[in-house]
Amino acid sequence: MRRCFFVFVAVLAALLFGCASNAIVMHIVCGGYLPLQERDVNNNVLVTYTRGLDLSGSLQGAGGIGGLLARQSTISGQLATVFYHQDVGGNVTALMDAYENIVGKYTYSPFGKLVGMWGASMARRKEHG
Repeated sequence: MRRCFFVFVAVLAALLFGCASNAIVMHIVCGGYLPLQERDVNNNVLVTYTRGLDLSGSLQGAGGIGGLLARQSTISGQLATVFYHQDVGGNVTALMDAYENIVGKYTYSPFGKLVGMWGASMARRKEHG
């Protein structure tokens, strides 16, 4: 299955478009270079990302996960929130649900290469990632 991606970058006021027939269309709303929401073709919000300060103490001054704190989405009519945990290098190390259960985990080599992941959220990450 092929996908279309519309990326709205507020700072650059640019529209990047890539599409093929028989596609799933998604809009990604960004603040600067960081995604804030994913929306469907009817502009319904599918996913919302909550962000804070990144490793540099600013909104976009460092690498890593860029201050990513949480991800909210609707799964089978239920609002699902996961919270991101990171190591000192800014790599995502765990995803925690609203009940404080670890629902996903990442492991890295000493130089930051992803070497392992587990959890229900990881299957979606492999599909879309």
